Amino acid sequence: MLYATRLYDSLSVAACAMIPSMVNRLRSIVQDDFIRHNAVFFVGSMLVAVLNYLYHPIMSRMMSVEDFGEVQALFSLLTQLGIPLGIFNMIALNLYTNQHTHDSPSVQQFSLLTLYVAGISALGILIATPYLVTAFKLHSAWSLVLVAATLIVSAATTFGRSYLQANQHFTTVSVSNIIGAGGKLICAVVLVLLGYATLGALGGFLIASIATYLYVQSKAGVYIALPETLVLRYTPTLARELRYSVLILFGTALIAFFSTADVIIAKYFFSAETAGIYSGVSVIARILFFATGSIAAVLLSHIKLSESPATNHHFLVKGLVLTALIGGAGLLILSLAPRFIITFMVGEKYAPLAFLLPILALHTFILSLISVFINYALALRKKSVIVISTVGTIATFVLLASTHGTPQGIAWGFLGGSTLTLLACAITYLKTDAPSYDTTKDQDRDDAIILDTTSVY
Repeated sequence: MLYATRLYDSLSVAACAMIPSMVNRLRSIVQDDFIRHNAVFFVGSMLVAVLNYLYHPIMSRMMSVEDFGEVQALFSLLTQLGIPLGIFNMIALNLYTNQHTHDSPSVQQFSLLTLYVAGISALGILIATPYLVTAFKLHSAWSLVLVAATLIVSAATTFGRSYLQANQHFTTVSVSNIIGAGGKLICAVVLVLLGYATLGALGGFLIASIATYLYVQSKAGVYIALPETLVLRYTPTLARELRYSVLILFGTALIAFFSTADVIIAKYFFSAETAGIYSGVSVIARILFFATGSIAAVLLSHIKLSESPATNHHFLVKGLVLTALIGGAGLLILSLAPRFIITFMVGEKYAPLAFLLPILALHTFILSLISVFINYALALRKKSVIVISTVGTIATFVLLASTHGTPQGIAWGFLGGSTLTLLACAITYLKTDAPSYDTTKDQDRDDAIILDTTSVY
């Protein structure tokens, strides 16, 4: 009895000592800017993800398999064509994060270049319309006109949204994304009900893009305005950022390739019905990527050239852990009952390929981790992004060369390519970027690092 009493007293003392420590730990987590910004942006991103994925099952039920497959292929095409806009968005975010203003030469030149590239891309789509209609077996050339118009509107929104994100206005950015996703869903449903099918789905996207532009304009003010000059000059500032854009091109192209190219390849090799069923399964697997995408976005505004390597590496590890926790939970759910999930979300007609969901979900989970690594590397302007992106893409095509004959072959090919790419990222950035010194000392050394990293480009 005496022993039990002493044991109880000891445990009570230990518990009392642990409680303040646990409270302090929880308080530090809640007050951590990175965690807090992720929480805000995660909630907004989840609302956007729900709206985006309501769009897909609703459209899949309102349209034929062939029309739905065409819409998915056109969205994938828009994603690929939007790679330059992704590059300029990343440059704008990096410029604003590192204390540039709207009237700085870098921002002025690149906001103008963004509009030029978007205009040229849109014109290229229109010129290539006869070929694209034949190659992708499209029902109407007008769908490509809508894609071109959406590119222009998205380009006009780029710098305003980047300014808001760089200054950590994550609530405003989340609202703009919700307007885009919700507007796309509502407008598409109305237009498809009116009988416009593919044109209605794409038209809803264009209307939502315009609404997003108007909202961002009201919040960003001058940062979304047209550049003060319409004459593009090749200055040293522009040259430096163009070199940086090469890194972003490789990084964003890799993410776009892994997240959308499987649908385009399926559309090319298989019948319209098979490609449509595959796209339905693929779009459900991509839930994981969009659910964790906010983490990489928040990471971009915290990784700075002026910070010490240890601080930046610390944010990288935080991003990877959060992505693994959220993405891992989603992967488990999608893998437990793939047929039920596919039937529930997009309909019974997509069930024949439901067995591919665990494979594509694992690929998407790996892609989410790759995205964190790539965004970290791009924020620090690391040239290794070029090598990793090239090797990852080539490895995937090598695998697809022998597996593209079946839908499951495409899924396994992309999974193999993403796995090899993730290993390359982990070896490159977790090992070589790990801090090996005490960052509380040697402030002069940190200042030297700042000068060195900002002079590379």
